[in-house]
Amino acid sequence: MSERLRLADTSAAANVERIIFVGFLVIRGGVVIQTLTATILLVSALDIPPAYTAIAVVATLWSVWLAVRHRRPAHFASAPAWELAVDWLIALATIVCAGQTMSGDRLIGTWDAWFYAWITAATPTFAVWPLSRRVPPILAVGVAAVYIVTCLPSNRDIASTVFINAGTPFIFALVGAAICSMLRQLAATTDENVRLAADLAVKLERERHWFHTHNVTGLLTRLAESDTPKEILPHLRQQALFEANRLRADMDHHEISSPFPETGSALSDVCRLAARGFGHLPIDLRTALARQTRVSQGQALVVYSAVVTALYNVQFHAGRVSQVVVHADNRDGRWEVSVCDDGDGFDAANTKLGFGLEQVVEQARGNDIAVEITSAPGEGTCVYLRGAAPNGVAPE
Repeated sequence: MSERLRLADTSAAANVERIIFVGFLVIRGGVVIQTLTATILLVSALDIPPAYTAIAVVATLWSVWLAVRHRRPAHFASAPAWELAVDWLIALATIVCAGQTMSGDRLIGTWDAWFYAWITAATPTFAVWPLSRRVPPILAVGVAAVYIVTCLPSNRDIASTVFINAGTPFIFALVGAAICSMLRQLAATTDENVRLAADLAVKLERERHWFHTHNVTGLLTRLAESDTPKEILPHLRQQALFEANRLRADMDHHEISSPFPETGSALSDVCRLAARGFGHLPIDLRTALARQTRVSQGQALVVYSAVVTALYNVQFHAGRVSQVVVHADNRDGRWEVSVCDDGDGFDAANTKLGFGLEQVVEQARGNDIAVEITSAPGEGTCVYLRGAAPNGVAPE
C-alpha cells in the first residue's frame, strides 16, 4: 500500500525525503560513473556489442531523468509506482543483455560485467519509492534469480561465487528498505508530535486567556456594583491592579515566568500564594500538614489556578460568607487540597458548572489530579483536588 506523504517544506518528512533523494543521487551517480567508464573502455577497445552499449546508455539516461524529475522539491514522496517498475525492468535488462552478448567467462569478475555494479546499486534505491517496505526485497529476489539463471550455466565451476553475488542485491535491498522506512516513520512521528504540541500550546494559551478573562470580568462587575462593601474595595483594587499589569504584559508579549520552580514546590506554599490578595475574605488557611508535601510544577500551577478560581467564585457568587477554609493535607502518599465556604451554595447535581470551575476540572485531568465539587443550596460549596506527590515530600 502506498505511503505517499503530503509535505510542508519545513516538516521533518520533507527533510527526510531530501536526505533520501541525496542518497539516491550519490548511489546512482557513483554507479553511472562506473558504468560510463567501463562502457567507454570497452567501446574504445571494440570489445563490446552494440546492444550492451545501448542498455548502458538507457540505464544512464533513465537515472539522470529520475534525478531531474524529482530534484524539486527534492523528494520521491509523490513518485508513482510505475517508475519503480521501469527501474526494476532496466536492472533485469542489464543482466539479460549481458548474458546474451557476453561469453560466460566475462560475466563475473571483469570490467565487462558492469551490470553487477548496476544491480547492487539499484536494489537499495528501490526503497526511495514510498511503497510497502516489503516491495524492494521482493524485487531484489527477482533480480537475484535472473542473475543466477544468466550466470550459473557458464560458471558452474564457481557456483558458490554466483550464489554469493546473487545474495548481495537482496541484502542491499533489505538495508535500503529498512533505512528509508525507519526514517519516514521517524519523520511522521516527529511531525505528529509537533502538530500535537502546537495544538496543545494553542489550547493552553486560549484556556489561560479565558481563565483570566473570567476573573477580570467578575472583578470589574464587583467593582461596579453599587452595594459592594466599602471595606473590601481596597482589596478589589489591589486585585484589579494585579490583573491590569498581567494583561498589559500579555499585550506587550512579555514572557511571564511560572511562580513555581521546575523542581516542584511545597503544597502549603502553593496554597498560601493562591490565597494572597483575598485578604477581605474570611479565609482560614490550614496548610501545616502539607508543608512537607511536594508537588510538580504542573500540579502546582493547577492547584494555584483552582484555589484562585474557587476564591473568586466565593467572592462573586457565594453571597455573604462567614468562613472560607483552605485546607491542605497529605495521607499515605496522596495529597488533598480543599476550598470550602459557608455561602449560598447551589444545586450541584442539576447545575452546569461555570466556566472557571470547568477549566479547573479540565486542567486537573491533564495533570493526574482528581476534582470533586460538592454543594447544596444554603450549605456552601467545597472544591476538592486530590493527587499523588511525584517525589514524596518536599525538602526541608
